[in-house]
Amino acid sequence: MNKQTKKKLISTVNIYRSSIILAVMVVMAAILSPSFLSVNNLFNVIRQVTVAGIVAAGMTFVILTGGIDLSVGSIVGFSGVVGAGILASTGNVVLSILAALGVGTLCGAIMGCSLRSSRFLLS
Repeated sequence: MNKQTKKKLISTVNIYRSSIILAVMVVMAAILSPSFLSVNNLFNVIRQVTVAGIVAAGMTFVILTGGIDLSVGSIVGFSGVVGAGILASTGNVVLSILAALGVGTLCGAIMGCSLRSSRFLLS
């Protein structure tokens, strides 16, 4: 292998390092556990990652505009607790979803206004 080919290979590995590590981990997990690549396990992983993915998508826009808000995780947790509490007490799924969305929206609006006003006061 000549020097130029070796440099190109090292550069490619550096670019795709995270993807290579992920692929190796998936292969190792599939070898060690035969149920790892089962449909049930894949749906379970997707179910668990959905909330974090939705929050990450929303936070992407906040970070792109130059802001950062660390209260998002707490608001998601609080909204989930409110929704679960209403579901447990009433058994109404629609009401619990609407309550969780309302509480999350209200808390987000309050935090957004307070962050905006504090940024105005600091500048």
